[in-house]
Amino acid sequence: MRTTILSIIVAFLAIGCGTLYLYEVYDRDSQLSQLNALNSNLDLNNSSVLVVGATAGIGRAIALRFAKANASVSVVGRTVSKGTALVEEMHNITSSISFGSNVTANSLDSGKDRHAFYAYDVSLLANARALAEEYKQTHTSLDYLVLSPCIATIQGRTETTEGNDVKMTLHYYTRIALIEALSDVLKTGKGRVLSVLSGGEHSLYTGYSSDVELKTDYSIANAANAAGFYTDVAFSILRDKYPHLTLFHSSPGFVASDWGTEMPSWLRVLIRVLQASFATSTEACAEFMCAPLFDDTIAKGFHVRGSRGEVAQESVGIEQARDTVWAHTLDVLK
Repeated sequence: MRTTILSIIVAFLAIGCGTLYLYEVYDRDSQLSQLNALNSNLDLNNSSVLVVGATAGIGRAIALRFAKANASVSVVGRTVSKGTALVEEMHNITSSISFGSNVTANSLDSGKDRHAFYAYDVSLLANARALAEEYKQTHTSLDYLVLSPCIATIQGRTETTEGNDVKMTLHYYTRIALIEALSDVLKTGKGRVLSVLSGGEHSLYTGYSSDVELKTDYSIANAANAAGFYTDVAFSILRDKYPHLTLFHSSPGFVASDWGTEMPSWLRVLIRVLQASFATSTEACAEFMCAPLFDDTIAKGFHVRGSRGEVAQESVGIEQARDTVWAHTLDVLK
C-alpha cells in the first residue's frame, strides 16, 4: 500500500515538473518569436560593435546577430583560427542580406574591411589596454561594446602573471578596464555596453570588506558572487562618471554553449547531457541578450537584465560597498 501511494506521488511530481518545463519552453519560444518579428528587419548599418570573448559560445552568437543586423563587427579572442573563421562567416552573412530596394551590404561599404578580428588574451589587463589602444587607432567611435570573456573551472584561486585571479580578471577587472579605456570612443558613439555575466542572479558577496581580493576565502561561489556583485557596484559608479553610457549587466541563464571546457571530462559530459535537455541555444540567448541593446527607448544609465532581457534587480548592499570595491578596482587597474 505504501509503495503504491509513493509511486502515485512520484508520478504526480514527475507530471507536474514535466508540465512546468513544457510551459517554460513554450513561454521562452513565444517570447523569442516576438523578438524575432520585432527585430527581423533591424538595420544597424554604420554602427560599430566590439565583442570581447567572441570566438565561442554566447559571444560568438552575439557577434553573428549583429552581423545579421548589418553592423560592422570587431571580435576579440585568443584563437586566431576561430577568429578568422568567424570574420569570414560574418562577411558571408552581410554580403548576402539586402536592405530595402535590393541594396546589399557589400554595396554600402568596403566589403572585406567590414569586420575584423583582434587576437588578444584578455586574462591579462595589459592585453586589454593594448586591445583598446589598437582599436582606437582605426575607430573614432563605438556604438556597442559587448563583454563576454569567461572561464569555468572548479579550481581554486589561480593567479595570472599580473597577480590577479584569472576568473575575477575575465569576469570583472578586464571588463571594467575596457570600459574605462574605451570611454572616449563610446562617448562619440551610441555608448551601449553589455556585460554578459550574472545580472539579477548572484548573491551579495559579504566578504568585500574583509577579503576584497578573495585571497583568504576563495571558493567557486564566492568568486561568482564577487564578480557579479562588483559589476553592479562598478556600473553604478560608471553610470555617474560617464552619463553618456547605457550599461547593461545581464544573465544569460543556462545556455547550450561550450561552457566548462576547462572542467574535468566527467563533469563536461554531465553538463552536455543537461544542456541537450534543458538549455537555451546560443542563438536564442543572443537574441535575448541583444534585445535591450537594440531598444533605443531604454534610457542611459545602469540596467540589470535577466536571461530573456527582462528587468531584474540590482544587488543589495551596493551603496555600502561602493567605496571599498571601487578603491580596490582602481588599485588593480592601475
